Amino acid sequence: MSVTLFPGVPGRWRFAGGRLLVAAIAAVAVLTAGATAWLFQARGSGAGQVPPAPAPLSLAQQLRQEQCVEAAVLFHDVRWAAACTAAAERGWGNGHADCELPGADSARLYALLQAAENKCMADVHAGAGR
Repeated sequence: MSVTLFPGVPGRWRFAGGRLLVAAIAAVAVLTAGATAWLFQARGSGAGQVPPAPAPLSLAQQLRQEQCVEAAVLFHDVRWAAACTAAAERGWGNGHADCELPGADSARLYALLQAAENKCMADVHAGAGR
């Protein structure tokens, strides 16, 4: 009993079909090996490496950073209270300083807070080399 790869295909074409199948499998294997080698080469070249951690801060720098972040949070709270008052004037919310703001307003205020905190860290680290 013989097993045929391509039933209904004349004998002389079965062998050519088998060659095509083997060639297709070989082509997929070569492409897979090439893609894998390329990925490992990209990883080894430092393309996706994490930058080194910044130098540790002195006690004075840590205090300066904490004070800067504390000021940024205080300013954020003032902005939040002003936004709550403005929202109440538009007929939304109760106007209290700790109100719940609409998504767009709160996202904008949190983005400003994050930018201020990042600036604090950058300023302290920039001054570390002095």
